[in-house]
Amino acid sequence: MHYLSTLFVLAPSLVAAQNGCGADPPLAPGTSHTHNIDSAGGSREYIVFLPASYDKNSPTPLILNFPGHSDTDSYQETLTSLDDPYFNTDHIVLYPQGVSGTDGLSAFSGAPYSDPNVDDLQFASDLLDHAAETYCIDTSRVFATGKSNGGGFVNYLACHDISSRFTAFAPVAGAYYTGFGADGADCKPARSPQPILEMHGYNDTTIAYYGDADHNGGALPAVLDWARDWAGRNGCPGSPGNMSSLYGGLVNVYDFGCSTMHYAVYNAEHVWESTVGNADTDRYQYGPSALNASSVVMDFFKKAAPLA
Repeated sequence: MHYLSTLFVLAPSLVAAQNGCGADPPLAPGTSHTHNIDSAGGSREYIVFLPASYDKNSPTPLILNFPGHSDTDSYQETLTSLDDPYFNTDHIVLYPQGVSGTDGLSAFSGAPYSDPNVDDLQFASDLLDHAAETYCIDTSRVFATGKSNGGGFVNYLACHDISSRFTAFAPVAGAYYTGFGADGADCKPARSPQPILEMHGYNDTTIAYYGDADHNGGALPAVLDWARDWAGRNGCPGSPGNMSSLYGGLVNVYDFGCSTMHYAVYNAEHVWESTVGNADTDRYQYGPSALNASSVVMDFFKKAAPLA
């Protein structure tokens, strides 16, 4: 069971494509492969997945899917299953790899342990350019998702000028550190509203649902407060959120209006929620979740109106 309100005006628009259309892709549809690109003076890794339905002459939606702190692009690929046609039949997915932060573990910008000399906004921009040059991309339907620090970086993208290149954002169990360039006066979205959905476990003790004054050197807001801040940026200040209890009472869904939604999940820890289990849920006491994060994220993306 999925719940998504009618947040978006699904208006027709011209499909925007780049010059990768007509070119033979460097991998076969239905497969994934690891590649590297030059970005900001260094080599950066990512995995690309082409759906089996990919047609080099047909503009295809694109998702950037970011892994968490210390996790790898391949872990995120397996964890989220966005290569699985059960969840995704028609979107190209890029899984970017973070680089070593101040603690020696991989990370993206927007966290206290991120390397301040690494420009991940430039990396994301270069990935978008590279994808549009290499594949037949529908640039009016480009999305960002990720987990934990990767989810925090999705928020970071949404707070900066590069957000104009994304149609919608959907972080899961995100680490939204305050004072690291993506909150308050530092959060300046390129447009308003811009669709954003967040999913988080009530039982998350890593990125605590109710906030944390000191986590790895930075403060984390209460997730519901973070979501309400986004509702305000999107044009619905002070919205308490219309809350519905779904999935047998195990999920509270907050619809704030203005293209802003939040899923709060009982019996879910620091996980990418899955009904059948995955590498996240298998290591925590509650096990599989009441819903699939991948299904909710993909439904949200598909309902988002294309960029004009």
